[in-house]
Amino acid sequence: MAIREGPEPSRRDRAASALREFVPRVFPLGLLILGLAIALASLGTDVETAYSARFSGTIVPTNQTIPIGPWSAQYLQVNLPVGACPLRIYLATSGESVNFNSTGARPTRWTDCTSRSVTTTEEVVDLILVNDGTRPEPYNVTVEAYSIRMPYGWIALPGTFLAMTGLILLVPRLVLQQATKMKDDLDRWKRK
Repeated sequence: MAIREGPEPSRRDRAASALREFVPRVFPLGLLILGLAIALASLGTDVETAYSARFSGTIVPTNQTIPIGPWSAQYLQVNLPVGACPLRIYLATSGESVNFNSTGARPTRWTDCTSRSVTTTEEVVDLILVNDGTRPEPYNVTVEAYSIRMPYGWIALPGTFLAMTGLILLVPRLVLQQATKMKDDLDRWKRK
C-alpha cells in the first residue's frame, strides 16, 4: 500500500514558513542592536566657547585684579603661555576677591610657570595676578569658558526602551534553548 503524501508546498509557502521561523529569532536581536546604537548616538556632545578673552601687559612687583565674570558655562580654562616664575594667577570667586583685597589671603586655585594652565568648574569672577619677584614681568593670559551640550540626549529614552525590549524578548528564548539542549544532552547521557 502506497503512502500518499500531500501536495508539495509552494515556493511562497516555504518562504512564509522560513520567515515565520526567522523573525522570532532575529527580531529581538535586531531590537537590541538598534536600541544600543540609538543610545550610543545620544552621547554625542557639542562644545561651545561661551567666553573667550586675552589679557597681556607687564606687571610690577605687586598685584592686579582682572575682572572676567560672571560667565555661564560648564568649565573655565585659564592659560599662562607667557610669564616668568615669580608671576602667579589666582582664580577668585567674588568673596575670595574681596577677601584678598582686604586681608591679602590668596585664593586656593592658581597657576604659574610650572603648570601654565588651570581648569575649573567652579565660579570665577576675577583673576588676580601677583608678581612675587623684584622686577616687572610681562604676562599673557588667555581665558576660555566652555559649554558642553548633548543635543541628542533625548533619544537615549527610546534607544533604551528598544534595547530593553530586545533583551526581554531575547533572553528567555536563549535560556529556553539552552535548557532544551541541556535536557537533550542529559537524556542522551542516560541512554548510554
